[in-house]
Amino acid sequence: MAIVITILGVLLILTIPSMRGLHNLNKLETASHDLAALLRYARSQAVFQEKTVEVRIDFRGGRYRLDLMSEPDELLERHNYGKPVVLEEERIRKLPEGVVFADMFVWQEQINDQGNVVIEFYPNGAATPVVAIIKDKAGRTMTVEISRCTGQTRVTQGRPQEVALPGQTEVLSKKVVVQE
Repeated sequence: MAIVITILGVLLILTIPSMRGLHNLNKLETASHDLAALLRYARSQAVFQEKTVEVRIDFRGGRYRLDLMSEPDELLERHNYGKPVVLEEERIRKLPEGVVFADMFVWQEQINDQGNVVIEFYPNGAATPVVAIIKDKAGRTMTVEISRCTGQTRVTQGRPQEVALPGQTEVLSKKVVVQE
């Protein structure tokens, strides 16, 4: 019995480090799929509500949020004792600890005055294109892409070999903003 317990203990000690790596990989995959899910939701809201919907990404802060761009009458209805009510889907989301936006390829016009990336989804299903690369501490990457014509969101592992955004492209990085 003591030999079996000793063997199980050794196996457990050997598997713990690999479990940490798996946990970090799950963080990266979860973060990229959460962002993609919000982008898909934004597109569906734009189509069903027949109005423009925005998703704003704070590249350097690792945060993003949905903006349903409600009409003034809708906003007045959402006040509670003089305080604005933030809908659950409009709350600010943050990437998990150890996961960051590595690069983001966008049109220059998509960067607002605060330096945030603004992705617009239109009632016809189209969107402003974006290629976002998300990275974890171990250097693993996942790519989230939005198609311009269809507004469809795609998640893939790794970095794309070439980024193909139509027209002028700007690359955001944590240190500098570089014009291509």
